[in-house]
Amino acid sequence: MDRYRIYTPKKEPLELLSLSGNISRKDGQIHFHCHITVSSGLDDGRAYGGHLIEGCEIFSFCEVIIAEITGLEMERNIDPETGALELYFEP
Repeated sequence: MDRYRIYTPKKEPLELLSLSGNISRKDGQIHFHCHITVSSGLDDGRAYGGHLIEGCEIFSFCEVIIAEITGLEMERNIDPETGALELYFEP
């Protein structure tokens, strides 16, 4: 968690509409960074978007396609100006 994001737990079942993100390194370890859009399935068409964080439970299954980018390293580091965790690219 960080000071730039608001986390709102949802207890009801949600349908995954989209997922995007990246797999990079942070402090030398593998780091997953995922953005999701989900639907509540309610009549009003309510949908939510944000970060998928550790501890989320998936009821059924999720189809994921992963593409490898070669010749480029991606690492998460704190941006000194904003204090936010950002993705940096290195050849």
